This record gives sequence, structure tokens and C-alpha cells, in this order.
Amino acid sequence: MSKQMLSSVMLASVVLAGAATGCVISPKPGDLVPTTVQGLSTIPSGTIHVNAMDWTTNAFVQVGTGTAGSSAIAAAGTLCSNSPALYFYSVTPTFTSNNFKAVGTTSVIVDMQAQQIVPSTGETQTLFSTNNPNGVRCVEDNITPGCDFYTVTYSTCGYNLTDFTVANPG
Repeated sequence: MSKQMLSSVMLASVVLAGAATGCVISPKPGDLVPTTVQGLSTIPSGTIHVNAMDWTTNAFVQVGTGTAGSSAIAAAGTLCSNSPALYFYSVTPTFTSNNFKAVGTTSVIVDMQAQQIVPSTGETQTLFSTNNPNGVRCVEDNITPGCDFYTVTYSTCGYNLTDFTVANPG
């Protein structure tokens, strides 16, 4: 497994209210408005939705959809004894002018979120992000024998945010 793929695998799922979900790997804090949103899902071949704020209605709207891979890039228990199986996804969002909000006179921001859909119930689950620009490295540094996967990702490395903001400087 390549170093890049290992980094992607190590940046994975978090738990909220006992439900294992996935995460957003890219973009990360400080990145520009993305051409792709990438991450890890806990649902093989699961549907992934990427949403962006519509600043005219102050509601999130879908700007992209995709499907997680069907083969796990990390089997359950690979990273920590309680880590779930992880499936890579990549979604290309399409924005409208309503998704951009001016900040001052020289930049715009887009507030985004990613979700996975549970096939058996239709339930929407958040794919968490972090404000930690070194989130991948944090997970890599804290995956050790005997680790608790959810403590590492959710608590230690901060993969507990439901949305993320990216910007384009003027």
C-alpha cells in the first residue's frame, strides 16, 4: 500500500451517537474551492452527496453526488481493533453563484458538507471534517497498537465537524 493511500486510509471514520460514518479528506482547512471532494465512507458502493450553502436561502443544496468504492481500502480492524472497513469516494461538485459569499472585496467562501446515504433505511449520515490542517498526520501519529479508532479520529484529531468552509482569495 502506498504512503498516500495509507494516509488516506488512516484518515477515516468517526462516531456520533453510536453510528459509524466516514470523513472528508479533501479539501482541508485553508484549501481553495475544490474541484473534487474526497474522503472515506463506511458503506461499500454507498451514495455520497456533497452539499453547499445557498446564501440566498441560507440552506444547503446538493452540488454533487457520487458512489463510494465497492472494495475496502482498509478492512475492518486494520488500523485499530475497532476501526470499520473504509471505502474511498471522490465527488466533483458543480457550484452556482448562489454558493459563493463575498468576504470583504477580495475573496469568496463556500460552506460545504458531505453525507452518505444508508441503503437499507435511506438515512443520511454526516461525513465529518476537521479544522486541523494536519488532520491526516494527526491520525497517522496516533494510530498505535491498542488504539481506539473513534477516540483518535473524533476526539484527538477533531474529525467531528459537520461542515467545512473553503475560500478563493481575490
